[in-house]
Amino acid sequence: MHRRGGSGWEVERVSRGRLVSAAVPGFWLEVEWLWARPLPPAEACLRRIRGEEEP
Repeated sequence: MHRRGGSGWEVERVSRGRLVSAAVPGFWLEVEWLWARPLPPAEACLRRIRGEEEP
């Protein structure tokens, strides 16, 4: 992941946990979703992000 820091762009490797967007308020994703095979359904992920469904 690349984020703009005080001295330019900073790179952070993320392999698990919740990644919270700095650009889109309220948006996050579980990093594990990106590596799951098969990928989880997009609709289910969006319901989780929107708080409509518990983990």
